[in-house]
Amino acid sequence: MLCTGTVLVSYTVVIFLSQSLGYSFFSFCKLAHRDALLAASKLIGGCHALIVGGFALNEVLRKRWTRSDLIRTQSQWADAVVALEAGYLIGDTVFLVLHRRTLRKPAFLRRVIAHHAIVFALLITYLRAAARGKASGAFFVASFMIMNLSTPLQYLVWAVQRFGRNPSPAVVTSLHVLAMTVYAVARFGLLYYQLWIYGQTRGLSVIKAFNTLPPVCRTGILILLLANGTRFVQISATRHKTIE
Repeated sequence: MLCTGTVLVSYTVVIFLSQSLGYSFFSFCKLAHRDALLAASKLIGGCHALIVGGFALNEVLRKRWTRSDLIRTQSQWADAVVALEAGYLIGDTVFLVLHRRTLRKPAFLRRVIAHHAIVFALLITYLRAAARGKASGAFFVASFMIMNLSTPLQYLVWAVQRFGRNPSPAVVTSLHVLAMTVYAVARFGLLYYQLWIYGQTRGLSVIKAFNTLPPVCRTGILILLLANGTRFVQISATRHKTIE
């Protein structure tokens, strides 16, 4: 398998070039420059989410995890998935920063950069530990990448609202409900699944499994619940307006 550094750098280049080509294509199709920029970013971001989310799901559903120590067991495939996610974050950040004048949304750009920087810092810390053979929790880190699967439908709703020609309210509502359902499964259902699998390896219930996790893991899960819950409420309230 290719080393994670090669995967990260190669994928960064692929993401940046794909977004640049998408921007040129949508501009050629006579979209406003800002719309073309956002469309390219979301199109490539949605494709990335499907790729990484699919790879992560395939890895996490392997039966070997039910017989493994989920804290100490390592996985090259999980490391590769994390490297892909890190590469996307770099490529997307560079693309948006280079086109910041076209974007004309400093507050939006700051939020994106802050999000990407925080997540990238966590991922690169894991990858550095993995390179030394000292990474822990490959199952949990890889499974967090499944959360990407909540993104494509949100982008589809955005595209329908932004570019649809008088889209039917019923269609918009149906897509919105579907997107929120997938979000709930991919974000909240995933956390339950993690604890359930962890409990299966130790003969514990979900609640007891949570209580036996290291403090840093319990804190991380609670932070994710709070962050995802806040985002869920925010997105739920946007059915009748387009958000970035």
